[in-house]
Amino acid sequence: MQKGVPQIMDVTSIKSVLHDLSKEVLPSRFESAQQPETNIIQFCLRGINSQTWIEVSWDSDSARILKINRPKKIGTDSTLSKQLRFGLKYMALTTIEQDKFERVIKFGFAKKPGDEIGKYLIFELMGKHSNIFYLDKYQKIIAVGKQINSNQSSFRAISTGSIYSEPPKNIKKEPTQNETYDSWKESISSVPESLKYCLINTYQGVSPILTKQLEFFSNVNSTEIMNKSIDLISEANLKEIYKSWKIWIDRFNNNNFNFTIFDNFFYSVWFLKNEIKNTNNIDEIKGLENYYSYYLKQRKISALISSNKFILIKGFSFFKEFRLSNRALNSSNLSSLFL
Repeated sequence: MQKGVPQIMDVTSIKSVLHDLSKEVLPSRFESAQQPETNIIQFCLRGINSQTWIEVSWDSDSARILKINRPKKIGTDSTLSKQLRFGLKYMALTTIEQDKFERVIKFGFAKKPGDEIGKYLIFELMGKHSNIFYLDKYQKIIAVGKQINSNQSSFRAISTGSIYSEPPKNIKKEPTQNETYDSWKESISSVPESLKYCLINTYQGVSPILTKQLEFFSNVNSTEIMNKSIDLISEANLKEIYKSWKIWIDRFNNNNFNFTIFDNFFYSVWFLKNEIKNTNNIDEIKGLENYYSYYLKQRKISALISSNKFILIKGFSFFKEFRLSNRALNSSNLSSLFL
């Protein structure tokens, strides 16, 4: 992952978002939906005393689920947003499910709290395989973010009218708190790769950004330890990584989350307050929203610059926004942008 590129939302980040959202929106009434871009849906849920907007993207480079501020009204005429507004009107969100280290999220809707689930929104946030599904109570696909035919996937075809089938189960080893250091070392030593890919290829829930977080959190006296073979890593340093590994599992299992910016460009949701140097205490939901908003704006600006159209689109106001954003991008520490 390059500096300045939006960090991929991994399963740890997804779980942290769902943990906070569940406390806020269960139960709540579906109110509205819009599709501002091809691979983004935004929908509104109304609770007794609050209104919550959620954004889900199945973009292959930045698949994500976030609570957002009320967005501008755009994309209400898309087919998907119309189907959601019509089919979920007055229904109550009563369940949010996400199984352990899987990146599949299920929102269940009923006529009222306590009733049988009648509709589902399922979000699969899995990189290039990301997608969104709108299902009836029989798991029949009413609408889908992107249809997949048999020529594109050997595992499952995806189209409206077909029955939803879950993606392949993750057969990697599940991280557990009670695994000993010797067992952990033996498991990752069976893969002839760098420590980074030993962890990724052996255990569920391990992403490239998690390996970077483990290395940073461990503060080992060896640079780029994740890119080294286990045989070239000292026992002392490997034990420090293992200690951080156990801390991550504990916080993941117990929903002990906190948003921090580290190494200037990256974020973590499991480093606690004042636990590492050069971090600010930032509200998790707001921090994630601002993080992705900032970098996605930068990407749009860069695309407009490369096509030589940015000056003509919004004139002086857009140019002013670009100057401010560019100045912020050149800052050595971006933490203050996410407050």
